[in-house]
Amino acid sequence: MCNALGYKVNYLKIVEIILSGVFVAGVTPSSAGGEPVRLSMLHMNRIPLGKATAVIVGERLLDAFLVSSSLPFALYIMKDTLPSSKFNVALLIASLLALMALSFFIYGLWKPEKVKNIIRRITGRIAPLLGKHTDASISHLMEKVDREVDLFHESIWIFISVGKKKDCYGACFLPTSFGRLSFSCLS
Repeated sequence: MCNALGYKVNYLKIVEIILSGVFVAGVTPSSAGGEPVRLSMLHMNRIPLGKATAVIVGERLLDAFLVSSSLPFALYIMKDTLPSSKFNVALLIASLLALMALSFFIYGLWKPEKVKNIIRRITGRIAPLLGKHTDASISHLMEKVDREVDLFHESIWIFISVGKKKDCYGACFLPTSFGRLSFSCLS
């Protein structure tokens, strides 16, 4: 995925980034610390934050696609081992809700201005709590956030249009949620 965006990252550095992320994910609750560590380490390798975020979100989207596409097969195979049909329905509803959330996320990718407006509204409500002297710093922060949202949007479109072949190759090495190493930056 990094290569699809035009960034070359050394293979040893990729292994370091992945192992560091997996380690931190393993010691933090709900595996929440792995992605921020990988984001930071990708940024240290001269990849802008917006594009590094796109790499990590792209990996998670591929994970979500893999899990959600395998759920119907898993329910069919395990139908005799599940306690009741209510459990099947609950899993199906949960997967539909996750699919809806993914759809809203994809809509946000098509309409990045909506995301920027939401961030501006949130910042506008928080800014008065910070005081009058922060107007210049808030506007500087908003410019930075707008630039990173644009880079993120541009990177996702690169993945969708130009980097399809490289993304498919990366997906073969992707499933970190199943305990294996993710080599998606190799592709």
